[in-house]
Amino acid sequence: MLLAALAVLLGMVSQEAQASHFRFGHVYWESRPEVSPNTVEFMVVVAFRRNGYRGTAPDGRVQVGDIMSVATGGLIKPRLNFGDGSVSSVLEFVVTAYSVEENWAIGLGRVPGTAGPGILKTYAAPTAAGGSPWTAFISDDCRLTSIRNYSCRYRVETKVNLASSHRSPRSNLPSIVSCGRGRTCQFHVPATQEVGIATRWRLSTRQESGIATPPGPPYSQAPLTVDSLTGVVTWEIDSTTPLGLYSTAVTMESSDNGVLTSASAIEFLVHVVDEDVNQPPAFDVPPTPQANETISVPIGAPLEFVVQAGDPDLSDNVTLNHVGLPNGAEFIAAPGNPATATFRWTPTEAQLGEHLVTFTAIDNRGRAALPHQLRIAVIDPAIRDVSVVAEVNDDNLRIAGGSFTRPPTQIDQHAGFTRVEWYFPTLTPQDAEDLNFTVDLQAPIGGERRLVTRTVFLEYTDINGNRIRQELDPQYVDVLPGIFAVDVATDRPVYGASETAQISSTLDNLSRFTATAQVDLAVVDEVGALVADLGLYDAPDLLSGESRAFEHLTFETGMVYMGHYGVRARALDATGIQVAEAFAPFEIRADLATSVGAQVGTDRPLYQAGETVEIRDRVHNLAANLLMQDLRVDTAVRDPAGEALWEASASLAQLRPNTFSDLVYNLPLGRAAPGTYSITLDVHHPDGALAARDITTFEVASTAETGVGLAGDVSAYPMPVLRTERVALAYRVTNDGNAPLSDLPITLSILDMATEQVYASWTRELASLAQGATADFDQAWDAVVPSSGGQYVAVLTAQVGDEQRILATAPVLVAEKLETAILPEYRGRLLALVDGPTALMDAEACPGAQELEFALSAPVGLHADHHVTVDLYDAAGGLLDQETAVVGGFHSAWMNRGAEGRFLALSRLDAGRLQWSLMNLSAPAVTPQLRVAVTVQGPEGDLQFDSGYFTHACAPGEADSHGDFTLINAWGADAADPLGPRDAASLATQRRYLEAMLRARGWAYTLVSSAEAFEQQFDAATYTAYALFSEHIKLPEALLHALVDAVDQGAGLLVAGAHDQRNGRVDQSLGIDFRGRLPNIAGIEVDPHGTFAGGNAEFLSGLMPLRARLAGAAPVATYTPPPPNGEATAAAHHSYGDGRSAYIGFDVLAEGALTGSAFHAGLLDAALMHVVGVPPTPAARGLAIEIRNHGHAADGELILPAAFGVQVLDLGLARLDSAGNLVWAFHLEEGGIARLPLWLRREPDGPDEVAALLRITTTGGVLVDYGTVIVPLP
Repeated sequence: MLLAALAVLLGMVSQEAQASHFRFGHVYWESRPEVSPNTVEFMVVVAFRRNGYRGTAPDGRVQVGDIMSVATGGLIKPRLNFGDGSVSSVLEFVVTAYSVEENWAIGLGRVPGTAGPGILKTYAAPTAAGGSPWTAFISDDCRLTSIRNYSCRYRVETKVNLASSHRSPRSNLPSIVSCGRGRTCQFHVPATQEVGIATRWRLSTRQESGIATPPGPPYSQAPLTVDSLTGVVTWEIDSTTPLGLYSTAVTMESSDNGVLTSASAIEFLVHVVDEDVNQPPAFDVPPTPQANETISVPIGAPLEFVVQAGDPDLSDNVTLNHVGLPNGAEFIAAPGNPATATFRWTPTEAQLGEHLVTFTAIDNRGRAALPHQLRIAVIDPAIRDVSVVAEVNDDNLRIAGGSFTRPPTQIDQHAGFTRVEWYFPTLTPQDAEDLNFTVDLQAPIGGERRLVTRTVFLEYTDINGNRIRQELDPQYVDVLPGIFAVDVATDRPVYGASETAQISSTLDNLSRFTATAQVDLAVVDEVGALVADLGLYDAPDLLSGESRAFEHLTFETGMVYMGHYGVRARALDATGIQVAEAFAPFEIRADLATSVGAQVGTDRPLYQAGETVEIRDRVHNLAANLLMQDLRVDTAVRDPAGEALWEASASLAQLRPNTFSDLVYNLPLGRAAPGTYSITLDVHHPDGALAARDITTFEVASTAETGVGLAGDVSAYPMPVLRTERVALAYRVTNDGNAPLSDLPITLSILDMATEQVYASWTRELASLAQGATADFDQAWDAVVPSSGGQYVAVLTAQVGDEQRILATAPVLVAEKLETAILPEYRGRLLALVDGPTALMDAEACPGAQELEFALSAPVGLHADHHVTVDLYDAAGGLLDQETAVVGGFHSAWMNRGAEGRFLALSRLDAGRLQWSLMNLSAPAVTPQLRVAVTVQGPEGDLQFDSGYFTHACAPGEADSHGDFTLINAWGADAADPLGPRDAASLATQRRYLEAMLRARGWAYTLVSSAEAFEQQFDAATYTAYALFSEHIKLPEALLHALVDAVDQGAGLLVAGAHDQRNGRVDQSLGIDFRGRLPNIAGIEVDPHGTFAGGNAEFLSGLMPLRARLAGAAPVATYTPPPPNGEATAAAHHSYGDGRSAYIGFDVLAEGALTGSAFHAGLLDAALMHVVGVPPTPAARGLAIEIRNHGHAADGELILPAAFGVQVLDLGLARLDSAGNLVWAFHLEEGGIARLPLWLRREPDGPDEVAALLRITTTGGVLVDYGTVIVPLP
């Protein structure tokens, strides 16, 4: 299986390679009559993807001379279809050119096993049927899939008509031509054909090429076109044309009187590129020959020329290449910018005719120049029967004997001239013959022009057999007017800057006859340029051998620069031609010691450490006419100790007379020591001699007095920091000055840039800070700011003398830690009727109290890791009971502590509330006086709370009557459940179980244990749900009617007792019909798909649940096992009027308190959540204040002030302080949410909203104001 999978994978890779091979194709032909009249030789030229074939190049791919075939890695199997029904075998291709940069290789096709290149084909007739040409072609799959105008199958064809043609047009192009987007692109498709045969160009048709859509619309607005007469391709590429490759095919046709004689096609790619990003190279003409130029070269003659291309992007590197060379030619290229290459070729006789050569240039980023094409015409230059004849004049002329460089074939004397002839059987351009000889002039006359040869002519037979005669003009000799010698001199070789040079000149006639001449005198500089024209002096009728002097000539040296000069004398004959010349050099010097001035200065005299000194040099040329050259300017700075601190050197190439040059340097002082610094400016001549010097000084002040150089850095983490949370501030002070600092006050402040209010500030004094030393400090700050939107910043300052210097600042981004929201109270407010124990809160009933519940009076923020210990002491100080818990892991055991015989229980422990209960107060061990001490242990230390000794009476008293605690509940001695199962938990335990469930799940509730109390609360009309858990309390009939009416009007009702039908008036609202009791029930099962939560439980007590028949209610739970009468409904719900009701047919409080199971608590919560309705009056509203914590865990409190006309119906998790304010202490875990459910009533004259104060503990444990929460009132 592995081999099979590998084979499939290789097949897929090969297909992809095949699909991307073909880039270029060209097929042309030439007749081979020496084989047979109907034989032609086809040349198939293609370009494939180079890295698709293995070869001998260093990179393992093909190079010139390698073979591209199936054997070397390719999958394309091109064959040549001859158009007569026959095809060649699969061709292989010999590489003639390749490009590593553009990944192509060009090859000439051949039949494997033949020498090639070329494929021979003998047709049955010169033309196909009807005289139409044969059509030969190659066609295969596939072009590059990335081509914009992609058509898979390519086709390249040529047309053969042997009746009227010997060959087809042939061309030469690179496989890819690059054109710039947003530009007009033009390039030539060259073609060669037989002499006298015209060629026309056109775009190939879809049938001829397989290209469905040529370049143009829809890719660009203008189509690509080709000029039919010149072969110039033009494409106006607009700026929206997509970049990429476009297939293009051009057909070249030859015809005779309108009859097609031959044709060939060439297919190539046009690459549209972005030249704004990378400009293309361009060929340099010259030295590169002009594009499309025809260069003629004879057979056997060496041809050599240079090709050069450069790139306007100077950092690019250019590589030159070609797309194929004639056999024997070489192309030696060197990359660069510009890149150069040398083309060399010596053509042979077999290469007679016209050859196309195309050169390419591409830069290292893949951008190519347009192709550069040349035509090389190899010609046969041989000529025959060559005669060269010269007719020499005999008038006072004599040919010097033996002076011929090549002896003539024949000399004949004629009247007035001598005929000299040389004969050659053949001559080629390589045959260079010097046919020189000497003549003597008889009786010359100065200035005369004498005829030497009357005529010179050449006769030969050319390669076509034609006799050709070429004549040259007559030749003359000019006799000079005279021969002269000239001399010139100055009175001395060296002059000063403003002196007069005395000049004299002499002219001698060396001719054998009297002659006239002139002397031209001038002063020139050392390169021969004219400085002063001293005049043209005549010397007429100068006898043979005569000498003539020209004196008292002067030149003022102050007119020119110092330097080397000379006086030039030129002798001119009577015709004005120079016949002699002389030169007298001299030098103009200056006193260099006084010719240069120097001046150095600074931008100011005093600097601080860390500043920059601007050094200003000025060099003057004080000479009037001396051009100063190659002056060296040295600038050096020394410190107060005389040590070299800095130096710079510059060179002035030239400085004209009476001018100056400025040099400016910047010297950073850094921690430069205080004191006086010196600057020396030295100017030197080229030989090193000192020309000028200047010295100045500047001062650097001590930073011990100014504080300059004192730097700081400050950072804050984390960013952003949440309000009230801790941010770590790190700051650093560095002495970058030039002296140590002492007694330095450093202050770090947090301020609001908008208000300039400072929120925190810390100052410390650095006794000393050495030069270059650094002091690091850390500071923590709890971000107590009024809002998160301020422009808070940490500012580090230092007090230096009387100046407060800001060393560093850092933004302190503050974000909100808490997010508050007012939510509708989703659970509602519950009034529940339970069976005792009796609530006691008056002095008369308190002696019978059996359970007291206390709460911590003052708010305290508790963390999850706080450990709480509650100790109960008797009157003698002995430990009576103890309770311990961790806030984060608290699980109340309050409901069953009384059953265990314990005296103390934690009834509530969370971030905002600590409550504990005393139980079994009638036990003998309980002394009349008791004391409770609470210890809270946490990371910040221990907190102690103490009740002091108190008598366990339950009458309400002052807030401090129990020390740090307040009595909040007292219950009587109703211990047993009178109507419940004999083994049920006590009424107090059942009540605690119910309260624990309601508290844990966020219910606002009121528990009453008498009909009177229920009726009193019912009349308040502020509840959304009612629950009857009592089994022995009978409500008045009128109250039951009112309760049913309340459900009908939208309230909710839950009945969950299990004794009898004493409050049966409500059955109609429950949708049930009470039928008695059921024995032998083991448990219940709740429908997992019903309205209440699914699950099951077994009964642990010996209760007998109620039996009810459904009268409109929907069952949600059944008894197990099912009773035989089929009435197995254990729980149901019903819609009655605008309200809802729920029925539970067993003593859910007895079972839940006995088992401690979450199942029963969940069943109760689901039932209550289902029936909860709306309050009977809109004046009462339930809401929840939600606080969401985005930061670390924290404690806090919310204070809702007492407001006139606002009544708090249910405190929920909060308490009322002595001023009547509602106080909610809460704890927020990291990322946690706290909710305070509240029920409020607003009187008609009450406010619309109340602003509550939100306070929170900082990271350091300090309780601070955070903000206000607007609580809307109903």
